[in-house]
Formats: sequence, structure tokens, C-alpha cells
Amino acid sequence: MAVNLINEPVPGAMLTTLILWSSLAVASQAGERSEWNLAPRLARGQELVYRGTVTEQNLSRGVQFSRTYRLEVRGLVLELKGDAVDLAVLTRLTQQQATTADRPNDSEPASLRFELAELDGAGRFMTNRGPWLVPDGPATLEAGFAIEVPRTSVRVNQTWTVQEANQPPIGVKVLGLESVGNLSCVKLLVEQESPEWSNPRADVAAWRRQDTLWIAPRLGVAQRVHRTLERREAAHREPTYRLTTQYDLESSLRYDGLFLEDRRREAQAIRQFEDSIRALLPKPQQNAGALKQLVARIDQFAEKYPATPYREALHRTRKLALDGSENRVAPQVAEVATQRLAVGKPAPDFLVQDLRTKEAVSLRKCKGRTVLMVFYLPGSESSRLFMRYIQGLAEEHNEKDFMVLGFAMSDDVEKAAEAAERMRLTFPTLAGKSLKVSYEVEATPRFVVVDSQGIVRGMYTGWGPEMPPALTSAIRQCLPAVTTTGGQ
Repeated sequence: MAVNLINEPVPGAMLTTLILWSSLAVASQAGERSEWNLAPRLARGQELVYRGTVTEQNLSRGVQFSRTYRLEVRGLVLELKGDAVDLAVLTRLTQQQATTADRPNDSEPASLRFELAELDGAGRFMTNRGPWLVPDGPATLEAGFAIEVPRTSVRVNQTWTVQEANQPPIGVKVLGLESVGNLSCVKLLVEQESPEWSNPRADVAAWRRQDTLWIAPRLGVAQRVHRTLERREAAHREPTYRLTTQYDLESSLRYDGLFLEDRRREAQAIRQFEDSIRALLPKPQQNAGALKQLVARIDQFAEKYPATPYREALHRTRKLALDGSENRVAPQVAEVATQRLAVGKPAPDFLVQDLRTKEAVSLRKCKGRTVLMVFYLPGSESSRLFMRYIQGLAEEHNEKDFMVLGFAMSDDVEKAAEAAERMRLTFPTLAGKSLKVSYEVEATPRFVVVDSQGIVRGMYTGWGPEMPPALTSAIRQCLPAVTTTGGQ
């Protein structure tokens, strides 16, 4: 006869025994395992949905800048391939702002990226488009919910190293067990840094990343992720930028039948459309007809098949094809995945107006000379201080080898021109607001050094005693020789 412990009274002795056995059972469960297998255990049709926030801060001297994004990541298992899985990953970043009647909380995303990837049996995340993590801004593709682990069990204090092509090594350490909600997870510490972080250089920026992952053994992916990424610009001793990312697994539902088929079809179609756009956009005028046909094909697909949570990526792809067909996408920015400004990479070209002469100025016309680009706020108290130094640089160097371009980050054209005259600036004063995104001008002053071949050789934000020697060093390394108007 079964005993109903809920409705029947329990004698005191029996109750004491039950409590004792329950306590022993809990203790046994907590300590019965000292090793864990963290390999991914995902099923076909399983969809992971993560939500959290991303906050970036500029820590440069005299600069106050902070911005927060809402983050949503979806990872759908399309197929199983042995111990690996094919994933469709959608990363959505939306700038966090106040909600009003005319500006809903679910606003246009600041970044929306869709990728097909593979997650192998050791937790290695792979795409054919390079590393997902960038050290100079929010990741447009977030894949930190997976980490490569040994194929055998791991234990507390165990460490291992993950190697990625052309990237610094990643160190991983097991910290132990910790609960997330009601789920027992294995806590991992993940660390990675550029070689210059521990050995600072006056001409090279450095960065350091530290992740904490709470891995749920039943899935082999993170239940929670916390990441801090710090960057230190050249000639600085303290971090000048910090990016904090944190998110939790909200659901891991498994779909089958038509629900899965709809998602798989849309994911594969998005990738096929994106590949077609990537091939056509470098020559939009020649391929205008093909791009229009692609827009029509996307419209036909959207009308024929039901929408899924990935439909927004399809709309984004359509817009890119439409812009290309109407020649609204420049070839150099035609990539679907955004390429960030980076040292050692070509500087984005531009065509802007000189606010005093009204002439058009482009970076292409400056080729053959080292260029110092100065983004500043006209009329500000701080700009008077550093502009004296910048004017000195312009006067010191030979115009055949070096030039300064000043970019006024203001809509008030007259005020910018007047400020340039008042400070007696001899270099061009240009309209700079159109370059805010391409040159990542989130705070002023901002300095970018570009060599005679159009390659970025230095990026700096803020102004302090360390900035003059840093700029001087970067400029000298770009010049064939230090040439001055005085022949020194």
C-alpha cells in the first residue's frame, strides 16, 4: 500500500528519517560528480534564444560616452552531421532608448546579422567569414555561448588552450559548479589578449577579453554569458574603451514538422540571396537588372511562405538588393557583413565639402601623402587647446608628404568656418558628420592617421599629455623621412 506523504499525517520519527534521507540525497547529488562532459548535446530542430545587453564606454581622458544595446541571439540547429551540427545564427542589436508613443521599444536594429555556421563535437564554432569576435566594438555575430572543450571529461581547476587562425590563444579554466536559476552549471573562465597588452607599445593599440560562461552539461552550451572586452589605444597606459556583454538562455525549444521546415527553408533562402547580392553589388550599375530580379524573387518567396523569426533578415537582404539596383550602395561598402575601421586596413574613401572654399575633398585625392584626420567639435573649449598643436604639425611638415584634414562635427556650417578662421587654421575645414559611422566618431576629439597608400596606421580618441608623442610617432613612421619646411 502506497503512503500519501502530502495528505496523510506522518509520525515524528518517520518525518525525521525522511528529512535526514532527503538531506543526504541532496548532498550526494551535489557532490556525486567531480568531472563533467561539456560537449554540445543539441538536437535537430532545437532553437536557442538568448537575450541580454551590450554596453560600450569610452574611457579616454576628457571623454564621456556610454551606449547600451539590447541583444537577441537565435541559434537554430538545421542538421546533424555526425557529432557536429549546422546552425543558423541571427544576432540582433538594438540601441536602448526611452519608449514613447511615436518611438516604440522595438525599434530599428542598429545591427542585424545572419550567418550559417557549424558547431562541432568539441564546441568549436566555425563560419567561412573569419572570427566572430572583434576587439573594437560590439560583435555583429554573437557566438560566445559556445566554447571549444576537451572531448573527455573536465574537472575543477583544469585548464586548456584554444587556438584560432591568426588570433591570440584563448585560455580556459574550470572554476567549479554554480547554479543559474535552478540549473546546476559548470563555470568557466575564458581569457584572451593581444601580445601588446602585456607589452605596451607607443604605436600599437592593445586589447584584452575576459568571459565567464556557465555551461549547462545537459546542452553543452552556455546558460549565461558575461564578457568584458577592454581596448587600450596606442601610447596609453590605462584602458580607453570597455565593452560589456551579458545574456542568458531564455528558451531551448525543439521544433519538428512544418514548424522546423519553415525555419530551415527561410534560413537557407536568406543565405542564398545574400550570396547572390555579394556577387552583384561590387558593380551595381552593370548588375542593376539582376539586382531588380533578385528583389522580385525575394518578394515572391515572402508571399509564398509563412514568416518565421528570421524574416527580418530577409527584409534586410531585400533592402540591400533594392538599394544596389538603384545605385544607392557604394562598391566599397557593398559587403553584407559590416567591415569595421581598423589599423592596417584601407581607410574608407569619402567626398565632403570644404566649409570655407566650398570645394569637394576626397581621400583618394590625398593619396601619396600621409594624412592626419582630426574630428572635432567647433567652438568647444578643448578644441582650442589641441588645435594649436595640430596647426603646428601642419606647419612643421612638408605639404608634399603630409597634410591635415579637419572635420567639423557640427551642422552649423557658419559657426565651424568662423571657428577655423578664429583659430587661424591653414588646413581644410571639412563637413564631418557624414563620416560619423564609417570613421566611428562616437566622441571628440578623434584622430586617424592614414599613410600615403590609404592604409590606417593609427586611431586615437581624447586629448591628454600622452597624445602629442603618440601622434608624432605614428606620423613619423608613415613618412619616408622627417621633412619640414625649415629643412630640419
